[in-house]
Amino acid sequence: MHKKIITLFYCVVGATLSVLAQEKNLADLLSAQIEYPLAAQQNKVSGAVVVDVLITEKGEMKKNYLRKGIGDGCSKSVLQVIENIKDWNPFFSGFHSEQVLRIPIYFTDANLLPNAISDSMIWLNVSNQNKDSSTSKAFEYVESMPEFPGGEGKLIQFLSHELRFPNKAIDNGTTGKVLVQFIVDTNGNIENAKIKKGIGDGCDEESLRVIKKSPKWKSGEQNGKKVKVYFVQPINFALADEKQSYDVSIMKQDTIRIYSQVNQHPLFKGGLVQLKDTLSNRIKMKLAMVQNQKEGTMDIAFEVDPQGKTTGIKVLDSMGKEYDDIVTQAIEKLPTFTYLAPTTTNVKYILRVPFEK
Repeated sequence: MHKKIITLFYCVVGATLSVLAQEKNLADLLSAQIEYPLAAQQNKVSGAVVVDVLITEKGEMKKNYLRKGIGDGCSKSVLQVIENIKDWNPFFSGFHSEQVLRIPIYFTDANLLPNAISDSMIWLNVSNQNKDSSTSKAFEYVESMPEFPGGEGKLIQFLSHELRFPNKAIDNGTTGKVLVQFIVDTNGNIENAKIKKGIGDGCDEESLRVIKKSPKWKSGEQNGKKVKVYFVQPINFALADEKQSYDVSIMKQDTIRIYSQVNQHPLFKGGLVQLKDTLSNRIKMKLAMVQNQKEGTMDIAFEVDPQGKTTGIKVLDSMGKEYDDIVTQAIEKLPTFTYLAPTTTNVKYILRVPFEK
């Protein structure tokens, strides 16, 4: 008789980790205790480690089997933590028979996350547009940006629940990030959704399908009026290399991810695309009030400190005090960045801003 397998398999977006049982969260425990070996980080080793664990009805681990491993100590790091768990009962609800628990652990460079700002030179486009606050035009940035009902957490839950990994992408091992651009109109409806960056094999179409299925958003506002606003939503597709050979009972949960912290870059909500949009549109709003505009290119350096705040702003190539102040203030007013793990060093960037009449 086949043993029952519970497979914790890869979710397509970064949703909140779900709970295997009522008392403890296995994913949280493993994420906290598994270490990313320094040699693996330095050699940029990444990928999935998949372990099958046979659990008895008493909650004891009878044996484990490494189904898929990677080198430089990653597999060993996972097995050491799993073997140190003596009581597995807290991870199940009530009575359970002897069964196999399949656990995928994904090691990845934190700097490859879609929201990581890893480019040290950031180019902006501040060509004049969106000066008219008419609701007939779509803005890239406004005083009050559109919001999914319930906030970002609810948006992640919605995407995680609705998205399906296309069979073609599974067969071809296609993974990556899809960027969907759309407009949130004055009534909160989604319109003109299109792929800004795709990866193919059905992932683009699936991303569009789910975005178009979105409920009404809270519309954006500019100068106290509801306006149309462009929005770019990143959607990640990650795939486990799994061949199921048993009768399987599936429990959906995010991959347990272990991130490299070597030379980590700060994260910005919405990633580089949103960072550039935020800066360029704040600059454009101020630039619209400048009477005698001029052409040229401005370089300005800034840093993100361990608390995620911008600091150390220094103009490298000036366009004059008025322009310098506009760009400096846009940087100063950026929302706080975040780090995956505590850090003690600042991360430096150079912002290049070409101005055209």
